[in-house]
Amino acid sequence: MFREDSEYIQKPVQKPESIFSRIAKADNNTLKKAQQLLSDYGIKKAQNRLELYGKLVSLYKTKSDEVIPKILEIHPDKELFENYFNEINSEKLKQTEAQHQAEIAKVKQGFEDQIKDMKMDLRFAGIKNYGDDGSVSGSGSTTSQSHSTDLIIAGSILGVIGVIGLSLVAMSHSSHSKS
Repeated sequence: MFREDSEYIQKPVQKPESIFSRIAKADNNTLKKAQQLLSDYGIKKAQNRLELYGKLVSLYKTKSDEVIPKILEIHPDKELFENYFNEINSEKLKQTEAQHQAEIAKVKQGFEDQIKDMKMDLRFAGIKNYGDDGSVSGSGSTTSQSHSTDLIIAGSILGVIGVIGLSLVAMSHSSHSKS
């Protein structure tokens, strides 16, 4: 029986590796980026990897929200973080779009109903009215004017629908980036 296998000897407790220790153990290019990050915040250059680790931790404790994206930018596993967060954000975006799909459909149906009503009004706008005494009266609008009016109304309604859709997407993106 080996001594390490004995029940009476305590095995050393290993701490899991943190973001900061991973940066401190990384290649020279990452170390240069970390030193540059420290100097950007007015912290003196670290003399060794242990000191670099300590200075990164203290920088994080003092300026956490501001420095997190910069730390992730220099981290050697940056692609892993990007893939993870992109996957999470795409799932949240799909959920948000599904939640708002009913609202968008309702607004769209309301605008389509308004367009139908406006087309009915415009269809009768150019018709002449004949009175009992033989007089003729009309609104004076021509078909080219009513056609251009139709296009303007339809374009403006489609624009409003687009703005509403883009606003919902922007709100969902801003809520995902804050969380």
